[in-house]
Amino acid sequence: MLNSTFARCSLLICLFLFVTASFSAYAVSPGQQPDTSNILVDNQLAELSLSPPFSVKAEDTPNDGGGSITVVWQRSADDLPGGIVTEYRVMRSSEGESGPFEEVGDVAAGEIESTYSFHDGNVIDDIEYYYKVAAVSVQGGGMEAVREVIAESDVTGAVSSSAQWFDWRRINAFVGVILLCGFIIFYI
Repeated sequence: MLNSTFARCSLLICLFLFVTASFSAYAVSPGQQPDTSNILVDNQLAELSLSPPFSVKAEDTPNDGGGSITVVWQRSADDLPGGIVTEYRVMRSSEGESGPFEEVGDVAAGEIESTYSFHDGNVIDDIEYYYKVAAVSVQGGGMEAVREVIAESDVTGAVSSSAQWFDWRRINAFVGVILLCGFIIFYI
């Protein structure tokens, strides 16, 4: 009986010392300021604001068979190498400027060029679509909570896709065929 009482007391003393040591690590002496770096980081993330991308334009993809719209935009002012913008999300609506928008793709940020583009190859010809692009900053991860800050651009005007009759990138082949046919007819 004496051994079990001694074991219980030893266990209680160890538990008390462990709890006391844990709390003493967080204690602040009277002349010190408490460590508020975590609080400042959380407040900075809460107040973080992004500049949206600008000059967003959507147009029918040239020289294609239809079913594709190209979206082009200028990068956000916060999109610099090592900056806070992590990606751009391209959103599309077929129900008007106000909405509802669905995400159709994303483009990684941090490129050297100041202009980004996205080819939406999943559209139906002769239906009007509206686009907007959002700059996204993802902060946190690991042991801390992940926070997303999003800045959306203005909505583009209505744009629809259609098939083109000629692929102007292959005009050289067209001219060559016309010349070849002309020479054959001339020599006959």
